[in-house]
Amino acid sequence: MALAIEPADPVDPAAFYGALEAAPVALLLLTRRSCGACRAMKQALVQLPASLGAHGALRVFEADVEDSPELVEEFEIFHLPGLIAWRGGEYHAKIQARATPAALEAALLEALARPAEPEP
Repeated sequence: MALAIEPADPVDPAAFYGALEAAPVALLLLTRRSCGACRAMKQALVQLPASLGAHGALRVFEADVEDSPELVEEFEIFHLPGLIAWRGGEYHAKIQARATPAALEAALLEALARPAEPEP
């Protein structure tokens, strides 16, 4: 079963942050419609398992930076695609990995094994 990527709601930030907080593990993918690397990352993300073992269920949200510029500023994203992880409703880390399912899963599990980073 493919992992679904849900749109982040730029019109209702409270609902978006509520959804992040409700997920055991959540990823926010910041993209741009014209970004080829963003499309490749999205293709890799949908191949991740829907559950990360002891870490629990995974939810992935996507926000277009042209529709949600405030997220770019808030999380200090300088290059696309941007990928940010939350665990237990708390900001955890920015994720950097090649756009392959194996590399993404490894980078995510490695980040979740470390203590949370301070939120930008």
